[in-house]
Amino acid sequence: MVEALGMQLKQIMESKSVFYVLIFGMLATIPFSLSKFWERVFLVGFYFMLLAISWDIDIGYTGSFNLANQTFSAVAAYTSLLMAIHWKVPLLIAIILGLGIAVSLSLSIGLITLKMSKFAFCLTTWVMSESIYVVLCTEYSLTGGTRGIASLSFFPPDFPMEAYFYLGLCVIIAVTIISEKTMNSRIGLYFNAIRDDEECAEVVGVDTFRFKILSLLYSSFIAGLAGIYFACCQPIISPAMASISTLITVIIMVILGGMGTIIGPIIGATLITVITEYFRGTTKELGVLLSAIVVLIFIRILRGGLIEFIRSLKGKYLVTRTSEKTERERV
Repeated sequence: MVEALGMQLKQIMESKSVFYVLIFGMLATIPFSLSKFWERVFLVGFYFMLLAISWDIDIGYTGSFNLANQTFSAVAAYTSLLMAIHWKVPLLIAIILGLGIAVSLSLSIGLITLKMSKFAFCLTTWVMSESIYVVLCTEYSLTGGTRGIASLSFFPPDFPMEAYFYLGLCVIIAVTIISEKTMNSRIGLYFNAIRDDEECAEVVGVDTFRFKILSLLYSSFIAGLAGIYFACCQPIISPAMASISTLITVIIMVILGGMGTIIGPIIGATLITVITEYFRGTTKELGVLLSAIVVLIFIRILRGGLIEFIRSLKGKYLVTRTSEKTERERV
């Protein structure tokens, strides 16, 4: 019995690793198998993958409904570009400072609101997000207003687009590995305990405030990475990065892929990016409508998203294999 259970767990872990390899392997072949158009589309797709992972860290693991992840992304991007353009700060230093400011902003919000109710945290992040969005739209002399500002290339101008594609893929892989290791460690167990029952977690000795701060800092760091990557691979950035519509798109991606997982947001971001871009040339609203319908179906039938569906198929497969083996042994 113990050996059979061990073999099943080993199969699950191996299949999970194979699943990651398949996903990233398919993404790696895009520059060779698809057109330049789709290659550029997935540059934006990588941005949304990182944003989806960052939002899922908050809502899927610690249960904090953060409405400012897209704002942390915009703050990191704008800060880096403004420092590099106006104050002639070297781009690498500007990137580090942009990440630091985005994380510091999240820390200041967390210190003020995370000891309060979840509603207070949600409301504060929404108000802060909308305030920064208004500033980005109105300060034409500094941010360029709704027109946005020209970005700076991370690579020299003669570098091919594939360099930005594989840079984004490497960032996604690194964030995925680190996040998986973290969420499968004791830190991840504390995050899940806070999400499931914060009061019970406090009773058993978990410093809930400390770990909620840690979750917020980590998610804002990933969001900052997303914004900086977007700013370095796109010719222009605009305040749309900080809009609530961007966050709604991210929420749809996370729900579709599966909350409380790392690979789920990546799958959801990939599917929504492909669906919206496929219908953009015909009827943009149709792509949005289809995405909304798919999400509603998953909320009603599979609340765990595509990952829950895949796990159910895998569970049925293991049960079938075990039953077949048992029947053979009886014979």
